[in-house]
Amino acid sequence: MRNEWIDSLCCGQQSKQRPIYAMTPAKLALACLALCSTHAYSQPYKGTWGPTSTTAVSITGGVTIDSHKIAFAGAGEPMVLDTKIVDARAGRWLFAVTGSKTGAIPLLNDNSLCERGTLPTYVVVQVSRSDLLLGVSSEVQAPSLGWTGIVPPVDCGTYFYSR
Repeated sequence: MRNEWIDSLCCGQQSKQRPIYAMTPAKLALACLALCSTHAYSQPYKGTWGPTSTTAVSITGGVTIDSHKIAFAGAGEPMVLDTKIVDARAGRWLFAVTGSKTGAIPLLNDNSLCERGTLPTYVVVQVSRSDLLLGVSSEVQAPSLGWTGIVPPVDCGTYFYSR
């Protein structure tokens, strides 16, 4: 089924006879932008990730992430995230944690993401190809996404995963 809007961009009118090469460069660029915009705004952190660092293997196990929660292997309930991303730039996302205000989320081997009695407030996620970094902070002020180096400035811990 053809999209009339794309059809009108390509041909200037609704026509099924004019090929795509008949588009002006500006219309071609606009059509590509329209078709590819969902990819440009995709969320590559979404999905299931396996632990690759020793801390991730022993504390969290695998994780499943979407824009609303992070589910840890072995944990009864997921960590709920604020649906509004606090900050995002160049493969890095900062989420506010909203679902652990009543207590720590029990993880593997009776571990927790932060020190006992400390609740996570922010989660930093960085995706690089098929690798994911998850940094957890309990600070009142949000950590910056502008760090240099491998590890973000978080006080609870940093965990590494891959697909």
